[in-house]
Amino acid sequence: MDIQGSKFILGQSISKTIENTQDEITMDLSLQPSTNEIIYGPKYDSFTVTSLGYVPEISISATTATLYGDLSITSNRKFVQGFGLVTSKAILNINVLTAGIYNLTIQYLSQYSDATLIVDINGDENTYNFSQTVDLQESNALTITVEVDLVVGENTISLYNNISSSPQIGNLAFTYTEIPSSITLQPSLWNIVSPASLLSNGYVGGIGNNGGYIVIPVTVTNAGVYNLVIRYLSGDSNTIVKIDVNGTDTGTSYTFPKTTDWEISNSELLEVNINLNKGINSVKFYNSPNAPGPHIGEVTFTQQFFNETIDAEDTTLMGTAEVVSGGLVSGIAYGLGKLNFNINAPGTGDYNLSIKYSATNAEKTARIFLNEVYWGEYTFDTTDGSNPAKYKQIGVYLNVGNNTIEIS
Repeated sequence: MDIQGSKFILGQSISKTIENTQDEITMDLSLQPSTNEIIYGPKYDSFTVTSLGYVPEISISATTATLYGDLSITSNRKFVQGFGLVTSKAILNINVLTAGIYNLTIQYLSQYSDATLIVDINGDENTYNFSQTVDLQESNALTITVEVDLVVGENTISLYNNISSSPQIGNLAFTYTEIPSSITLQPSLWNIVSPASLLSNGYVGGIGNNGGYIVIPVTVTNAGVYNLVIRYLSGDSNTIVKIDVNGTDTGTSYTFPKTTDWEISNSELLEVNINLNKGINSVKFYNSPNAPGPHIGEVTFTQQFFNETIDAEDTTLMGTAEVVSGGLVSGIAYGLGKLNFNINAPGTGDYNLSIKYSATNAEKTARIFLNEVYWGEYTFDTTDGSNPAKYKQIGVYLNVGNNTIEIS
């Protein structure tokens, strides 16, 4: 075997038996070009798994900004002070994956009752007022929340002022103002199978009577977990309904508590969580034959956003992986170092994995495994000194319950 010095083999294990010195064997090896060194992945800061359509909050401290003029960091290392001179300016950059209107929450301290600060987002500047705080102790810090417009990719935020009455600035949090997808459907739109029927009061009765059932068609733009709110009447006793989603039994018999009588003024709501696919879905309400269920009125499906963030330093590290300055994890390279962490997903389906990372020297690559199955190899763009962190978003498919994500 002749392997040149500019090649290396990682993460491979091949077993061949040689019976005697005359035997010949063939081995297929995947060799990666190199510059006489192993190419590591980026330094990892955190991993966030979210439902499709959900944008995780971005939080950054003003102390990480590039400071100009008389600006300085307070003794507790939590706030930036010294705004007020023309030359005093703090500039920082953030990367976002979704353009739109965000709520910017600014943490501050102020000894002035008339403090102001100019916030410039990508050249669009606005002046905001800050009320006086009790003192300049971190425990008494206040916040203001304003709306800002961010673009996809890099956004430049500049903080400055032209008068001395200025606050000290701490943490900045950007929260996307999304609205959960919600759909309300009336019984008149459903497929009602006899002997179930649409009653004069607009409800469906007869579910479970000699096999009566209903099928509700619902179309959604994102796959995921949805909160299903059911308006119902159950008379003077509890009733039961079973639910199938896209032909699969949820495995639960849902009890609808009694509503005293059958008057719609006494209707109640029952909430359950179900998994829906992107596009058209069918939700079936039924019961055992001759086991009458409740009368069902309108139903509402609302997407439930899932959001979980794990700091890289809190993951399980193996091989050459290690925690370095700033709580970042370095030393990840296929076959040498890796990390993994677990995510308890609320439902089976597609999710977004957002990776916060730093790659200041050169473009990096990494491999991802989901539940021990290879998912893909991904490239991470170079970051720079003024913006040492970026986000990489990757689509992943998770099972309901526990999932293991491995990066090498």
